[in-house]
Order: sequence, then structure tokens, then C-alpha cells
Amino acid sequence: MRLRNVMVSPILSNSSLAEQQAERGRCLAKCCNRTLGDGHDPLPIGRAALEPAIDLALRYSAEQGSLPREPSLDEV
Repeated sequence: MRLRNVMVSPILSNSSLAEQQAERGRCLAKCCNRTLGDGHDPLPIGRAALEPAIDLALRYSAEQGSLPREPSLDEV
């Protein structure tokens, strides 16, 4: 399913405004409730879910010299 910006999408049919809003709502609900085929949530929530990304950002920042050293996750 192709995502589109519901705020700027053109009116493509002669349906009523209420019908268009309902369709946009259904599309948004599908997008918000979507998971990948393996059941993995594409928008993880919480520290435990984000730790791999945080760890990677810390490592890259230290390698590139943005941080004087790589801090541990407990320090962040």
C-alpha cells in the first residue's frame, strides 16, 4: 500500500467530504497498526526496544570523534 500525505492529497472522486475523511481515517489506521511480515514492530517503543539503535549511535559518534569516548548504555 502506498502511503500518501492525507493533508495534501487531492480529491480524486465525487464522493462526499465525510466519505473522503472516513477513507483517510481507515488508511491512517492501517498504517498505524501495521507490522512487518515477521511480526516485528517497525516503530519500537521503550528503552529496551531502542537500545540497539542507541548503542549504534553512540559507537558511531565515538568513532567519528563527536564523543571523546564511547559511553555505555548505562551512562546514557
